[in-house]
Amino acid sequence: MTLHREAFDTETTGLDVHSSPPPRVFAYTRFDGEKYIREREGTSGFKENLQAYLNDTSIAKVCHNVKFDYSVLLSNGYRIPKETEWHCTMVMHQLLDNINPSHSQENICYEIFGYPKHTDEQIRSMAKSVGGDYSKIPDEIMQEYQQHDAVRGKLMDDLFWPEIERDEKLLDVYQHEIDLIKLTYRMEERGIMIDRKECYAMIDWLDEEISKLQSDIYDLCGKYINPNSPKQLAGFLFDYLQFPIYDFTPSGSPKIDKHTIYTLQENGFNHPMLEYALKYRSYTNGKSTIKKYLQFANKKTDIAHCNIKTNHDVTGRQAAEKPNFHNVQKEGALLIRYPIPARRCFRARPMHYWDLHDYSGIELRLIAALSGEQELIDCFKSGGDGHALLCNVWYDDVYSLHLHKQVVFSEMPSDSPERKTLRGSGKNGNFACGYGAQPKKLAQVFGLSIDDMKRSFDKIRERFPRYARFSTRLISQAKRDGFIVTPFGRRLKIPPEELFTKPGNFMIQGTGADILKRAQIRLGNYYRDQWNDEIKIILSIHDEIISEKPRRFLRHEDRLQRETSEIMTNFPEIDINLDVELKRTFGKWSDAE
Repeated sequence: MTLHREAFDTETTGLDVHSSPPPRVFAYTRFDGEKYIREREGTSGFKENLQAYLNDTSIAKVCHNVKFDYSVLLSNGYRIPKETEWHCTMVMHQLLDNINPSHSQENICYEIFGYPKHTDEQIRSMAKSVGGDYSKIPDEIMQEYQQHDAVRGKLMDDLFWPEIERDEKLLDVYQHEIDLIKLTYRMEERGIMIDRKECYAMIDWLDEEISKLQSDIYDLCGKYINPNSPKQLAGFLFDYLQFPIYDFTPSGSPKIDKHTIYTLQENGFNHPMLEYALKYRSYTNGKSTIKKYLQFANKKTDIAHCNIKTNHDVTGRQAAEKPNFHNVQKEGALLIRYPIPARRCFRARPMHYWDLHDYSGIELRLIAALSGEQELIDCFKSGGDGHALLCNVWYDDVYSLHLHKQVVFSEMPSDSPERKTLRGSGKNGNFACGYGAQPKKLAQVFGLSIDDMKRSFDKIRERFPRYARFSTRLISQAKRDGFIVTPFGRRLKIPPEELFTKPGNFMIQGTGADILKRAQIRLGNYYRDQWNDEIKIILSIHDEIISEKPRRFLRHEDRLQRETSEIMTNFPEIDINLDVELKRTFGKWSDAE
């Protein structure tokens, strides 16, 4: 049944829906293209009228940021019928134009319709001056602002919705995005418990380490240089030490980020100040991050609620902020030289435990499935090691620059440290090849000479032709159609400057996002329907879903794990078996094993 559609928007006294108390809904608007309705608190029956509107499921509510409106209404105690049809013009725009630098309502409408946005700039400035409380802005200004928002919402819905609806698979992706928003409210509302004692202990440790570094820098340089100051650090490295400059910032200053430091070290410039700078930056950033955990945690409950952006990345990946729970470092992080063991700062609630379900080796599995490389698919389906299968060809009687010897990978013992070293570099190389890297780059990753790599690359193309040409086929599709499409129907435009380097990465990341989001929704519904909503998803991060469970559920774990695995791996759209690994902790996140 086609419902009557109305642009709907709320105005609030703040933006943090999980604050205590939450921001108040003080006004709302409705607009169907002809009739415009605005109500503000203080008028007779404001709350009753808003609740009656929400109860009317014959009207589809079209918001620009439905996650905010949906969440703030629930946090204010309004009841939302399960049957309510919600729509989000921001999600529509994200799906139709994923690489657009802005998905804000005013920028979209200015770009497409030439709709003026001067009122928005004025409102933002005024809201900032009153602490984000829009109810303190003069009502005559708010009236004009809200009317503009209502008109823009209807303009976007009229343009975007027919295009979404025409494509059956894209419509399915869109509907999953809306379902995910509802689940995400429940996740955010639950929140995550911090270990306040551990946070303070880590801050004390970092203070000591930072103080030692400051003394070491003074002893080394004869004066104190602040590694967090690009000007001071660049002056020491490039002016005093005369190190080469590899790149510049947009303002024209020498770039001195961690990648510049790595490049200097790789080229033989090994002054101790380089390591001091990396360590100092990591520790000061880590201290600031842990202070944010404390800042956002409720002082009575120690629960922190982050804001999850459900479709933030250009590939559809999720992100988190205030605080960023998607970037909590762990001990031994491979790509971070001085990681902060911040996962010690989070723990399961008392009498609860966490189950962490992680998709094992999903990246190469997806490359195999989406390229249609049958031998690689069959390897995974039989329980084999796809990375080792490819390494058998890459390292087939070649000289390893990593091991400084001639190697034949297939003849090396499975528990050999040398084999593990080659598999580690080979794993990165397997991804690089799948994403379109050429022999010169692959030689660096695999640790082979150019001549050996060319011979190995020819063998790979002969034995695994679809895998080797996976990215090339996607480039052709992007050129022809203007975008690529995941097996689930998500459209992904590729930035023109990345057309020849990123299609493979976009396809795998976008497909991975589709899988994780659908698994989240299924698992959330399963917990709600089968376990009385006593089990809660508290976070999804990269390729992992973290659930918090009462300890009394341990006696049901055989059933829970069997059914969870089925929920997370049953995707007929992907012609390959997915595998889920389980880790568990009864205490800190860092203890999960």
